[in-house]
Amino acid sequence: MDDDYDDSEYEGSSESNKKYTIFWIDGGANMFEGGEDCDFRRAIKAVFNQLLKIGCFGSRAYRYGLFIANTAKSETQAPGAVKHCVEWFDLKVKSDHESGEDQRRVCTLKEFIDEENIEKAFKKQFEGHSKCDLSTLLWYSRKIFMEQGLSQRQQTIVYITNDTNPFEENWATQFEGYFTRMKKGVSSFRHQKGKRTMGEFSVVLLRKEDNDDDEAYEKDTRVWRQLDPNIGASSTIEDLETQVFQKTFSLRAFSNIPFELGPGVKFSVAVYALASEARPPAKEYVDYGTENPVEKRQVWLPRDEVRGMHFLLLLEEFTSFSFVSLIFLFMDFNFIYFE
Repeated sequence: MDDDYDDSEYEGSSESNKKYTIFWIDGGANMFEGGEDCDFRRAIKAVFNQLLKIGCFGSRAYRYGLFIANTAKSETQAPGAVKHCVEWFDLKVKSDHESGEDQRRVCTLKEFIDEENIEKAFKKQFEGHSKCDLSTLLWYSRKIFMEQGLSQRQQTIVYITNDTNPFEENWATQFEGYFTRMKKGVSSFRHQKGKRTMGEFSVVLLRKEDNDDDEAYEKDTRVWRQLDPNIGASSTIEDLETQVFQKTFSLRAFSNIPFELGPGVKFSVAVYALASEARPPAKEYVDYGTENPVEKRQVWLPRDEVRGMHFLLLLEEFTSFSFVSLIFLFMDFNFIYFE
């Protein structure tokens, strides 16, 4: 499917402020082994905490989407819809503090995490488990990135799974198989015409705590290292959150300091900003029970249309205005009328 891509799509891309991240979470039955503290819950928690860090402090530089792969339910947009995958959070939806979309998404994940029986909640929302073609999902994600235009400086896909090999058993000897398609797609996502693109595909592999020896690590990560040489392996929720944070933020030097130790001995030191201090969010009203933002609307009506209606008169000292301000707070109406 990579032949459908036009190399010129990436050539015109330039550095800008937008950073786009798409999270994939494995929704296979293997992610629910271990009871309530299963790997799927850990993965959702890691993404939830990441959205709190990058999505709720008012910055417009970050946009993100979330896919749940290997689901019985299929819910992606045509053309190029992916079977057995659900696009839970759309990257194209404006997600910033003003729209309130970030808060709604965080609340959605929080409610899902707090479910006592998370597998039952999963089956209710995603209809069960199946197998998704990750190479097709990669193509679909790249299409979404390209639809955002050229104002991008980072395109990151982060896949969280505990499956050490979702491909064929003989993946290393296949020439035109599932793994080959995936590897070709990842390679063209990172490089076009020999040049590095802004694309990055990363894998965070969830492993058991009692499986930390080097030999087991090499065996577990053998397949994924072909796609992500810097694969992150995690056995605790703290490690997982750190891995997701590192995979999401790209290091960019904003200054280089040259040094000269002597004739012919020169080097430079790059200065990086790992993270910036979050600005306090703007004040807004939220519902006490759901923590969703309270919606406010103002409707302006001509004076003649409101004559004869009953209003709550406030601020009587203002007599020079002729307008009506209707403020809707969850269907509780407060009317302010100035004659």
